[in-house]
Amino acid sequence: MSEDKKNRPGDPGAPGTDPARDDLAPVEEEGAEEIQRKAEDAEKAFNNAAELTKAAEKVIEAKGAAVYKTTSEMIRLLEKQETKIGGLSHIKPLNLPDTVKEVFQVLLEKLAVFTKELEELEPYIEEELQKPEYGGKTLDDLFDYKTPEEESLFNKALEAAREARRRNIKKPYRPTTTNFPVDRVNLLLPTIFDQPADGQLTFVETFDMNKSGHDDGATLFLSVLFEAGEGENVSAIARRIDHTDIRIMGAISAAMDEGRTVFSLRTIWHALGGKGAPPKSQREKIKKHMDKMRRTIIVIDNEKEAEVYNYYWTNYNGLLLPWESADEVKNGQAETYFHILRYPPLMEFAKRRNQLTKIPLKVLQSPGSNTERKYQIEDYLLYRIVRAKADLAKIEEQQEKHYTKERAGKIKEKRKLTILFTTLLERTGHASARPSWQKRNILDPAEELLNFYASDEAGNYIKAVRKEGATKADKDPVKFVITLK
Repeated sequence: MSEDKKNRPGDPGAPGTDPARDDLAPVEEEGAEEIQRKAEDAEKAFNNAAELTKAAEKVIEAKGAAVYKTTSEMIRLLEKQETKIGGLSHIKPLNLPDTVKEVFQVLLEKLAVFTKELEELEPYIEEELQKPEYGGKTLDDLFDYKTPEEESLFNKALEAAREARRRNIKKPYRPTTTNFPVDRVNLLLPTIFDQPADGQLTFVETFDMNKSGHDDGATLFLSVLFEAGEGENVSAIARRIDHTDIRIMGAISAAMDEGRTVFSLRTIWHALGGKGAPPKSQREKIKKHMDKMRRTIIVIDNEKEAEVYNYYWTNYNGLLLPWESADEVKNGQAETYFHILRYPPLMEFAKRRNQLTKIPLKVLQSPGSNTERKYQIEDYLLYRIVRAKADLAKIEEQQEKHYTKERAGKIKEKRKLTILFTTLLERTGHASARPSWQKRNILDPAEELLNFYASDEAGNYIKAVRKEGATKADKDPVKFVITLK
């Protein structure tokens, strides 16, 4: 594979007006002495790089986007002007490019930092703009200020947003969304072990990564090595990567997207959809999963897939989730805090493929206990819903750009998502169970979850759902027909 295909080791996945500058334009029509005088004036104006930088920084701070236009225009005119003056052998050429370009390189770097800060401050600015004194102005309105009063209003909102962010950093992290992977690896990984054999602590799996309807030889190699633990008493939780692990890694990656690397066990519980203080059993369960992931080594190598589809070549070899922890006692209560040392590799793998999506936590605050079986059912239902929503959104976007009658029909069709009960059983590994067990433990909970997703409590994540083929006399298999929003 060529070097340009490789990613880093360890990666899973109106210009402003300037009178001096404007006066330089008609140089060829004037006499040599006048040209020389203007050249010297321009040189003096630009030689003081420190003064120029200080003035431009103020522009960047107040109205950063304008610097792009000003910078490109100034450099273009300066280069053009120097060419004209330099073409006259009896006139000393301007000695400007190195100084000017160096100054503007610094300015552009500062602009990049300011732009990134604005992106981070955007939610705080939007919250600040809800106050009456801003008269319903948007960020774009403020950013495009033209008067001193409007500039002052922009600076006020900016400083208020900075202060709000500083205060927020000190507050406990309150998750409102979680990350949910919809890539093939994260979907299939928890199904590799149904009931792992005693002593089976390692496995190697080759995933078929061919695009639908193709057989291009695109594969992905995944190796997982679990630590043996103490003696022969290795619990099943230590011998598989399951849906609980995926949920925890999704919650952690969502926190890291918000700039958090340290958070409590209680926060993880909330990010999993739990409410209130986690019960002792759930605290212990989360700790066991965290400990297992810190002791599990994975290798992800998609060289074959990268060659076929010109993707990044990922060759990650490391821990499933590296972290360190500390216990603190506050008000007589002990709390465990985790410091995550890197973005969860499996989540990063999905993120690099644009297959890591956000799901509101209220969708996960569904009825029933947070058990592995519930996660099995819920994760497959959400996987199908999220992908169907993405397909629908793509067609609707195309329709907005160019309306067609055929596309309107396709949108209507795409609003209906059908999930067969037999497929749900296969995906959750319960196809061989007794029919009565399947109904009680898979079909009924799935129907309850889908009804919850269509409720106000879940923010009407889907519009509606109905079950078809409910009796043995029906020829068609039992299925859920979901109407998307």
